[in-house]
Amino acid sequence: TIPPNIQNRENLLELQLGNNNLEGTIPSGIGNLHMLQIALNLSYNSLVGIIPNTLSSLARLQMMDFSNNRLTWEITVSLARMKSLTILDLSYNSLTGSIPSSLTGNQNLHFNATGNIDLTKNGITGKGSSHYTTLIKVIGVVGVVVVFIVLCLILEFLWIKVLQRQGFNLSQAISKILQKVEHPRISYEELVIATNTFNESNLLAITSFGSVYKGILTDCVQVAVKVLNLMSEESDKIFKAECKVLQMKLLNIAIDIAHAIEYLHYDSYVQIVHCDITPSNILLDEDMPTHLSDFGLARLMEKSSIDSLTSTMDLKGSLGYIAP
Repeated sequence: TIPPNIQNRENLLELQLGNNNLEGTIPSGIGNLHMLQIALNLSYNSLVGIIPNTLSSLARLQMMDFSNNRLTWEITVSLARMKSLTILDLSYNSLTGSIPSSLTGNQNLHFNATGNIDLTKNGITGKGSSHYTTLIKVIGVVGVVVVFIVLCLILEFLWIKVLQRQGFNLSQAISKILQKVEHPRISYEELVIATNTFNESNLLAITSFGSVYKGILTDCVQVAVKVLNLMSEESDKIFKAECKVLQMKLLNIAIDIAHAIEYLHYDSYVQIVHCDITPSNILLDEDMPTHLSDFGLARLMEKSSIDSLTSTMDLKGSLGYIAP
């Protein structure tokens, strides 16, 4: 047992009695060792009884370890008055009751009470539990965000389905987007240079509302330049109408090409990668329906590679085009 006269060692800075097969109770006189500062270690013994209230007078003590004994009764609230205490280990005893909130709420105290079955709240608290609580909060917030994103994706998918059932017009939607696209402005001087001063050798057509010339811009882009006959009152209206018609025709051509590629990739019995889509391979009928031609470099996709990424180091097709 721990001798009662231990209290006479008033100049002790540290009391290490751990793992000594000690029995009996903790002498209340230990509370008179006011110089104890480093540690009070009574762990791994067979001590019984209660934790004396007098220990709260050890104001300088930094570490107190009573773990792995057979201490009983409740944890005294007076331990919270030990302001210098940073480690309090009461684990694996037979303590009962509840853990005082003054201990669990101390952010500067590493408090361990695991292994006390009859305690209403077990485990490590204090600074360690605050980190654990923060982790739980972070996981909760992340979980809520993930659920919110999934719900948004589901709602978006359902909304697209509703729009499709209501006859959502893809052409009109794309047209509205294209109307917002800014096109580069070309000056009159650039057009004069491009058409060689509107030379007759570049004349393509003459209509009642104006003339059409072939032009080559400074970046080697070929254009058709239409010179309106301002003497005609209808020229302005017809010009605007032609622009609108051309815009919709180009849009429909692009949509037809996209549908053709989609068919080759997904709907065809034998899935095909075209490998050489160029303007010369896009054919137009009289009524402007679009056809995709020239499959000389086409590549058949094996079933085993349909759901996986494929790549090739060999460049195929026209100059300036790399197949997907």
